[in-house]
Amino acid sequence: MVPKRTYRERAQPEARQGLGFLEKKKDYRVRAKDFHKKEKAIGKLRAKAAFKNQDEFYHRMSNAHLENSQHVSDQKKMFSKEELEIMKTQDQKIVGMKYAMASKQKDKLQANLHLLDFPSSTKHTIFVNNIEEVKSFNAADHFDTVPELVGQRSNRLSKDQVKKLDLSTNPSDERKKNGEIMRGYRKLAEKIESSRRLKSLMQEMEREKQSLKSGKRRKVRAGEGKPKVAKWFRERKR
Repeated sequence: MVPKRTYRERAQPEARQGLGFLEKKKDYRVRAKDFHKKEKAIGKLRAKAAFKNQDEFYHRMSNAHLENSQHVSDQKKMFSKEELEIMKTQDQKIVGMKYAMASKQKDKLQANLHLLDFPSSTKHTIFVNNIEEVKSFNAADHFDTVPELVGQRSNRLSKDQVKKLDLSTNPSDERKKNGEIMRGYRKLAEKIESSRRLKSLMQEMEREKQSLKSGKRRKVRAGEGKPKVAKWFRERKR
């Protein structure tokens, strides 16, 4: 075995210690890349300024002014604080009405579908007295049904009910029925997602409405991905 040589980098000479760390090739690459990036950005800005049309005008310019060399729109100052609060209240009522409609449709679909045909992780445990009964156990005889219906969670028919059942149904009708059920489940999933989004929007609008109120408040630290929350300090009312 040949021992691996210890890697050592050349340090800054003692006479040049005041100049700081000795730059290597990888450090130069990072510095050069940053320099050229800034150089290109400055070049684009110079070209934009050189080809600028001095007579250029947009109608939006009449609704803005300069503050610290920044264009600030005057559109937000068109309404008073009270008017903004009234507008947000009206918008909130519309969203609340849509949320109520979506929730009612969701509840109606859930009542019709019952989620019976979806696979479940639950198990049906049957207790017996001894090992011999475990070996001779027959699920179809225990539930008094045919073997084909043992795994069915809902509407498990007994043998007498199967005998009375009319089996002259068309397979295409069965496929049509299954297709209608799956469409119902897809529609239910859409309504659940719509209700969730509308509820989140209502909460956000309520927060914006509350932020228009006067009074001393502080921001409460919210978790990652959660909306910002403000807490108002208690004020003594006279």
